[in-house]
Amino acid sequence: MKRFRLAPLAVAAFSLPAAAGQLLDLHARAVDTDPGFAADRAQAQAQRAQAGLRRSEILPQLGAQASYGRQRDETEASSTVVFEGDTVTYANTLSWAVQLSQPLFDATAFARYAQVDEQLALALATESIAAQDLILRVSEVYFEWLAAHNGLRLAKAELAAIERSLEQAEVRFEVGLAAITDKQEAQARYDLARSQELSAAAQLRSRTQALRTVAGYAPERPERIGDNALENPPLPGDPGPWAERAVANNLSLLSAQTRAEIADQERRAARGAYWPRLELQAQHLYQDNTEAQFGREFSSSQATLQLEVPLFTGGATRARHQEAVAQAEAAQAEAERTRLQVEQAALDAYDGVVTGLAQVRALTQAVRSATTARDAVEAGVEVGTRTSVDLLDAQRELFRARNDLAQARYTYLLNVLQLERSVGDLDREDLARIDKLLVPIPAGAETDIDG
Repeated sequence: MKRFRLAPLAVAAFSLPAAAGQLLDLHARAVDTDPGFAADRAQAQAQRAQAGLRRSEILPQLGAQASYGRQRDETEASSTVVFEGDTVTYANTLSWAVQLSQPLFDATAFARYAQVDEQLALALATESIAAQDLILRVSEVYFEWLAAHNGLRLAKAELAAIERSLEQAEVRFEVGLAAITDKQEAQARYDLARSQELSAAAQLRSRTQALRTVAGYAPERPERIGDNALENPPLPGDPGPWAERAVANNLSLLSAQTRAEIADQERRAARGAYWPRLELQAQHLYQDNTEAQFGREFSSSQATLQLEVPLFTGGATRARHQEAVAQAEAAQAEAERTRLQVEQAALDAYDGVVTGLAQVRALTQAVRSATTARDAVEAGVEVGTRTSVDLLDAQRELFRARNDLAQARYTYLLNVLQLERSVGDLDREDLARIDKLLVPIPAGAETDIDG
């Protein structure tokens, strides 16, 4: 059960496939197209194969071989009466054998067999981490794409407002109601706004390509956070429990701890090379060369116990053991470092949610204030108490406040996802809740900045 909720959850029972919006659709496509996710899944498959390899080392090994040949014998001289003078004979030969081996005592193989469960657990963790990383990656590039759209709409809206002010300044200057400095300043602001529009367009192209890289496509039109979206604080409202849950459940930490356990078992396996190795070997052999000189047909079966005692390997056994000891120590240290990083990440994500929520609320009020200020300046321009430059400033502040609010909401939502990931709870359900907060932007709403 999730302990954290974003928005009104009366829609919690909706069907994901039927109600899938833009964000869920992008995620579904990314599952099939994102190269990073494909690489992680392949890595998990390789880890499962490692588990099978470790298991095979203690299981029986059965093999067979066969041969068929044609033999030519030439006798030039012989004291045997049967072969007087030159003799050339041809013969067909057939042989086959089946061998079975079973380790009875092999400290190295037994130590590696103990890794099977850990290898399977590591594969599962790798897949789960890949799934959570994909959710975050899709969300990040999608919100960056939305922010780039916001930036371009802001630039276009500001350019349009400045263009209107420039036209008004030119008219007022021509009729003698304004100084030339007003016209020149309006022209300078127009040129700057034009360059900012070009930069925003380039940024949008870059973010669109990034989205295509992950999901294989980019939607034709962006969406925005709905006006009725509610931002709620995390529950519990104390960072301590979140840090504790992260240490207990974070998948990256569990993966690091599993790797440390595998490395420790590999250390035991390397130490096992000092011990003797006892193996049961069995073989059944059949051979038929009756057509050859002195040929015969026979079969034989045998079973042996083979003991191998390592005496001296040129220092290789000791070197491998020392390497395994160092690798185990490194893996343990890495697990501890991951634990500290996970704990810090949980605290940072919690603080990011709390401060992000405060910032959203503050910027919401800032948008209201900027709207009121812009309306007051417009009224002042009409009665001649304020200048067109004042109006440009007021409009720019309103545009920036709206854009900042949209960006703050994106950051807040990403921090929510980061917090869920830090405690191992991030899944598609979280993505679906965010997807429900997004609404389409009407066509032609070039100045409709989120907020």
